[in-house]
Amino acid sequence: MACEGSSKATINLIFPETKEQIISSNPPVEVSTNYQAGLKKVYITGTAYNSSCTPLPGYEEYMGEIPINTPTSLIMLGGGICPNGRRYDVKNAGSSTGTEWLIGTVSIREIITKKPGCEVTITDTRGRIFQKLYTDKYCPEFTIGCDDGCPPGYLKCDSPNYPGYCCIHCKETASKINNLAAKTRCCHG
Repeated sequence: MACEGSSKATINLIFPETKEQIISSNPPVEVSTNYQAGLKKVYITGTAYNSSCTPLPGYEEYMGEIPINTPTSLIMLGGGICPNGRRYDVKNAGSSTGTEWLIGTVSIREIITKKPGCEVTITDTRGRIFQKLYTDKYCPEFTIGCDDGCPPGYLKCDSPNYPGYCCIHCKETASKINNLAAKTRCCHG
């Protein structure tokens, strides 16, 4: 819990391309993030052959739901020859499924059922005050400032924008100042 004994907490969620700010008037606050992998359903579709080598055109079989980042491919498990002399292969759709097919011409069909993303939850003394699932994003970094102050490691500066101040990261600012000073010494004696 952060900002215990304070009258206000300001939480900044920092994504690579944006920043979002949540303010609580009832600290202390707690921020939790939970990355959720996406899911996809996998089907094998095409012409299959049953165990007696009878063709089943237009057949489709559901192979299961797996994480979206798991690659799927047809894996050769073996083969043989049907009573009518036709050769067959035994394949399945990756290591995540156990169903085997005596197959002819098949392909994999995938349907995304849940996009990956990050769920952010913020609680204070009133309970949950913010919960949001950011799809197609990794979990944000976040800072928490108490009362009208900045989070540790930041410097408070006046600003014409709401809330009348901004917080500048000390290490990044010091690095920029040192870099500028080095360039100035280099070129102006």
